[in-house]
Amino acid sequence: MRGAGRPRGRCDRRGQPDHHRRARAGRRDCRPDARCLGPPRHGDRLQQRASRGPEEVRVSTYYGDATRPDLLASAGIERARILVVALDEREQIDKLVRYACANFPQLHVVSRAKDRDHVYHLWAMGCRDIVRETYDSSLRMGRSVYEALGFDRQSAIAMVEAFETMDRTSMREVADTYRLDIPAYENEELLAKIRELKAEWDPKLREAMDEIAARGR
Repeated sequence: MRGAGRPRGRCDRRGQPDHHRRARAGRRDCRPDARCLGPPRHGDRLQQRASRGPEEVRVSTYYGDATRPDLLASAGIERARILVVALDEREQIDKLVRYACANFPQLHVVSRAKDRDHVYHLWAMGCRDIVRETYDSSLRMGRSVYEALGFDRQSAIAMVEAFETMDRTSMREVADTYRLDIPAYENEELLAKIRELKAEWDPKLREAMDEIAARGR
């Protein structure tokens, strides 16, 4: 590792310091079979070695700004099959997803989204595997609320699934009308689609919920 002195501390039987057994990206531990991108530390590339019984596993960890094309190239993005974008800031997520989708069409990009609007934004960039960061926890909270109101667990799960089915289906239709060049509130096609789906889905969802509720109290 360039620019770093000899590590101090206890070493294992292969002469590798104990703290070198794990590669870290920021505050996240990385599995030995993964390449990680994170904040700058002691250089862009660090060769790690981890002992696993009789065999030794080499880990390449890349530190720095994950949106930099040169760092992505060093990490081997041209040969990668999947890119997982789990950055914290929306601007960084957008920058990385836009670059990856535009330059590596064969790459499967899995991206975090901050909210519903961000899902549409990433979809318009070409990303097709998007995870809303608070969505699943919100569904679990909804299930807990139904149970606290007296519904049995199976009914609570069925109510959440009914909502999720409606939500995911409608989001896909709305996403196809999203445009990157204008704000959502100025996109008449998008607004019209939302009104159309709301008029269609609201009574269907209410009917499904009432039917589940009648069985589950």
